[in-house]
Amino acid sequence: DSVGVDLPTVHFYQDVSHSDLAKAQSALTASEGDAVPQVASMKEGLRFDTLKKLKFFLMDHVVRHHRPFKVTHSDAKVRYTVVCKQGCGWSVNAQQEKWTKAWKITSVHQPHTCASTETMHCHPQNTAKYLGRRIAGIVAVDPDVTVKVLVQTIFGYTGYRVNYSKVWRAKQHVLELVFGDWKEAYNLIPRILNAITHYNPGTKWTICRDGRTIPHPTTGDPMWVMKRVFWCFPQCVKS
Repeated sequence: DSVGVDLPTVHFYQDVSHSDLAKAQSALTASEGDAVPQVASMKEGLRFDTLKKLKFFLMDHVVRHHRPFKVTHSDAKVRYTVVCKQGCGWSVNAQQEKWTKAWKITSVHQPHTCASTETMHCHPQNTAKYLGRRIAGIVAVDPDVTVKVLVQTIFGYTGYRVNYSKVWRAKQHVLELVFGDWKEAYNLIPRILNAITHYNPGTKWTICRDGRTIPHPTTGDPMWVMKRVFWCFPQCVKS
């Protein structure tokens, strides 16, 4: 006999590492972790704080049900509409509410009447950024988790064997979201070293370059490439 177990709610997939085992607000899965019927998971009236959260909800839904969609209308301040890519009558339309600025699903035409729901070889919505959102909790807890482990994890909850390079990009996307862009981090180094020197007078430091330059992403101006950083506290100098 089945036993009901209360599981934590995941608010709009803020922590997505175990969303396939939770009762999410989007109702994508039942408490046992099995996919619920389309009628229960996709319905009119669902609201999302941002367009990004709405897009993730739709992508997660179609990946789980193996039904790709295409975007027919995309206006960041008006509406967002997707239809079945295989040509049946399934479609979802959402609009931004005037006063709250939240996004609300205003109409849903379902179910799908196209081909079977068996896993396809690949899925157009199974992008690196989407996968990054799904593995964000895992990478945040263990940044050293290997790509091979993530490939198996993704296969376990989507049924898709995603190639190594896409999962690597997904992990890099998560690392950037959690720890910041590496270029921004490098730009903080002189400020951090100056702060250390301010609170530890007599500290010596230097930044070594490797002689190469790369173009600035926006201006095109040459930027030096850092090779290593060295600093020494005054106590070490005296000793």
